[in-house]
Amino acid sequence: MSRLRRILFEPFSSYVAAVLLALGSVLFALVLGGKLWGITTGESQIGGHVVDALGWQVEGLPYFQKFGLPPILTSGPQVHVFGLLLGGLLAALLLGEFAIRAVPGRRQLVAAVAGGILLGYGSRLAAGCNIGNFWSAFPSAGVNAVTFFGGVLLGAFLTVRTAVERGWFLSPPKKITLTFKPRRQRVVAVVVLASLAALTFLTRPGLAVTAWLWFGIFAAYVGYRGRLCFASAYRDLLLRGARSGRNAGAVAVGLLLQAAIFFPLALGGTKLDYSLAAGQGQLQVLIGGFLFGIGAVLLGGCIFSSAYRAGAGQVTALVGWLSTVFVGMPLLALHWDFWYNAVPRYLPKATLWDWGPGYGLLIAALVPAVWLLFALRADGRLRWPSPRKERTPEGA
Repeated sequence: MSRLRRILFEPFSSYVAAVLLALGSVLFALVLGGKLWGITTGESQIGGHVVDALGWQVEGLPYFQKFGLPPILTSGPQVHVFGLLLGGLLAALLLGEFAIRAVPGRRQLVAAVAGGILLGYGSRLAAGCNIGNFWSAFPSAGVNAVTFFGGVLLGAFLTVRTAVERGWFLSPPKKITLTFKPRRQRVVAVVVLASLAALTFLTRPGLAVTAWLWFGIFAAYVGYRGRLCFASAYRDLLLRGARSGRNAGAVAVGLLLQAAIFFPLALGGTKLDYSLAAGQGQLQVLIGGFLFGIGAVLLGGCIFSSAYRAGAGQVTALVGWLSTVFVGMPLLALHWDFWYNAVPRYLPKATLWDWGPGYGLLIAALVPAVWLLFALRADGRLRWPSPRKERTPEGA
């Protein structure tokens, strides 16, 4: 019973979370005929619906003419967004941790709003976030994976060296916590889960919408249970004096596992959907990644983690998520045609799998492997061999 309790009601390692998320991502792609996981297209469409309801006519914008604005309940990517929030809620309830907490102080509130806006603006400028342009793009050997990663690291590095290490946005959180007993939380979790299952069975929304919804619930559940966060994977390796490679190492293992599965599939002729970041060009992906890196460090979360943390009741994450979806993304939608026409579109849709499996592994496996080595080094699990010093002869 104690082992079952530990499996169901206790957090687990970020490495376990990354492995489960990688396996789930591959299964999701196979169920949907090669469609790779992404989040921000659905979020931007939800933001577009809200802005449209407020009186702004957005359907005629070039952004929505390219990415579409389908009704929410008929769109898998939009339903997926609600799945992420619900997955965070269910994970927190089952662990007995759901609470209205992490209410930001003044400076932290400014950072959360600014970070959320930059996450939304940067991710849609790059046509993908840490999921579409990173988690899915690396295993599919997309050039946008390396470009986005480079932009994110640069933006995160500059923000860590300035805002974080100098404490510009540090302020004590409000001492406000609203919660209820863990046993009652677990009862609520069972009721919510059963209601979702019954609703899915009764409405029969179709395979695509069902897959998007339940994979969102699964991904957020796993992410919360393992405290898996891409923002900390970038940020924690850059901190001086408090460097950590835990999340970075876990993410790298997840990327390598996906690559190991996608490689034989590619050899066997399985077609994957490489439409992520389609047509944006690598320079635009780089700029978007740079803004995204700044926003991720300011908020202290990524697109993925801010969603599941918001579902779990963390107010700072909720503020960031709302700023991302309802401010940052609509702002980019207004400017999208400017960026698309003004920035040269180098190597749009480029994936090294098209050049051959051997070339694809350069991005899909080599880059994550190097990153894993640095993460293990930061955690003290790996030591570089030090050059031997030659002894100086006595009397010399």
